[in-house]
Amino acid sequence: GQRAFVGRVAMDRHCPENYADKTAEEGVKASEASCRAFFVDDCGSDRGDAKKGSALVKPALTPRFVPTSSPKLLEGIGRLAAQWP
Repeated sequence: GQRAFVGRVAMDRHCPENYADKTAEEGVKASEASCRAFFVDDCGSDRGDAKKGSALVKPALTPRFVPTSSPKLLEGIGRLAAQWP
């Protein structure tokens, strides 16, 4: 069967303004919210095991690349990666 990893792109510098997170903190918060969205049903209820979710679709933490991601954003995404293996 097929599997997917899906995530938002986090970047906070050197990119078009309408693509950028306003701050590194905002980018980390939005990325965490994206991960959590995989574990909430259509009615907004938590499914229980916050890190179990679907066996076929998993969240991905996706900083764009070094030139568009500040060290603070990369550090925050790294902390999230430790929480959401």
